[in-house]
Amino acid sequence: MAIKQRLESIYNKIVPFIIKVISKFHLNRRVLTFGLFVAVSAVLWLLNTLSLNYNTTLKLKYKLAANNNSEMYLTGKESSGEISLRVNAPGFSLLQYNLFYQNTPWEVDISNMSDDQFHPFARNGFYLMPGAITQELKQLMPSNFHILDVEPDSIYFTVGIYSKRKIPVKAVLDISTGYQFRQTNLVEIKPDSVSVWGPSQLIDTMKYIYTQKITAKNISATTKYVASLNTSDQISVNQNTAEVTVHVNEYTEYNCISLIKFHNQKPGENTLLIPSSAKISCWVPINLYQKIIPSDFELFVDFDKLTSNSGKLKVEIARQPDSVINIRYSPEYVEFLFMKYK
Repeated sequence: MAIKQRLESIYNKIVPFIIKVISKFHLNRRVLTFGLFVAVSAVLWLLNTLSLNYNTTLKLKYKLAANNNSEMYLTGKESSGEISLRVNAPGFSLLQYNLFYQNTPWEVDISNMSDDQFHPFARNGFYLMPGAITQELKQLMPSNFHILDVEPDSIYFTVGIYSKRKIPVKAVLDISTGYQFRQTNLVEIKPDSVSVWGPSQLIDTMKYIYTQKITAKNISATTKYVASLNTSDQISVNQNTAEVTVHVNEYTEYNCISLIKFHNQKPGENTLLIPSSAKISCWVPINLYQKIIPSDFELFVDFDKLTSNSGKLKVEIARQPDSVINIRYSPEYVEFLFMKYK
């Protein structure tokens, strides 16, 4: 009705104005009268036409979404589209809709919908019933619109679920040390795990959150690095960086002599190894040098590995300190003699 009143107001103002303007010109009064009646008739016809009710079909764009606090998200391409509305409305209201409402999309928050408005149809799939929410559709239109039908009768969409869990952080290192320096097996990472939020199908398959690659050459001391965490646009973490401590020890050479023991020797056999001991060389951390003793090492030969055409046995190592590296021993093979006593 607002548009009808506006048109009538315009009519009441413009007709006297036209008469006033035309009267200033020397026109034939008969032509003036004819033109005036044509204009008045056209306005009256328009007012009468727009006051009638019509059945028509309107196109309405829609957009499905879930609010940021929801634990679900849309996974498919069907999150937007268009529906057809069969409506009955006065011409004035249809004109008002085309001028002011036509480009307003219907935004549907699926996370706030009730059970009678959408229903499951497959794994993580649902269909929305536009006909069940005509009240919401009416808010996008003039008040005197009557919705007769909605097509399609169902809008299909699929959703995923967000989840949150703690995932260990793993450092990606490209580190080399200077001469007589070695990186230890201990790499400290703070924090050692982070809380990750994202699609459950992605979060459930993640074993680690990796740091960006840390590159350093010829380091000679324990060093701390701050590295960014490698994430994707699909996930969020409660911390974007991690502190990585790479422990480095200085090493020195250690030498000792160790007797070679027998494994799997047959009962009653007396065997002489030539030689019966071997020289061990290795690198040990300087701070542990005084704690290393020859008995920390154990060398042996295994008689079960003896073959008929072999006169030597391979020397193997059974025990060594965890802190030593680059261990070597000489000789690697020994000869043997079976001794018989009379």
